[in-house]
Parts: sequence; structure tokens; C-alpha cells
Amino acid sequence: MYWWGSHPVGQKNVEDTVRYLAAYGAAGLMDADAVWSRSRIELTVTRLMYEQLGIEKFRWDDRFVQELRIA
Repeated sequence: MYWWGSHPVGQKNVEDTVRYLAAYGAAGLMDADAVWSRSRIELTVTRLMYEQLGIEKFRWDDRFVQELRIA
């Protein structure tokens, strides 16, 4: 088991691996007393929305089922 969860699968190069670690292991990359800024949270959520759901554009008040059609 890795500190970021599971072993990255499907990453073709270092950049892909860095993006994976930033999205899924960001807490492990930060100091224990580090504070997540709003911009860091928004960047991480935006990246995960695209990578996991294929959603590029969304509003922060969108509902998953009604507006984004995720069921």
C-alpha cells in the first residue's frame, strides 16, 4: 500500500504521474500542518471532475443528478 492510496495505473509519463499524485495524494504531499486554500481545493475538485466524470465545465452550485446528469 502506498501513502497516496493505490499504485497509479495508466500513467504514460512523469507528468501524468505527477497529476495523479496531485489529485489523489495531495494530502500526503503536504506538511501535516499545511492548510488547504480555497484555490487548491477548487483546482483539485476541478481536476477530479474532469478525470473521473469527464465534466469540463460546471458551476459550484450544480447538482450531480439534476444539472450534471450523474446518477
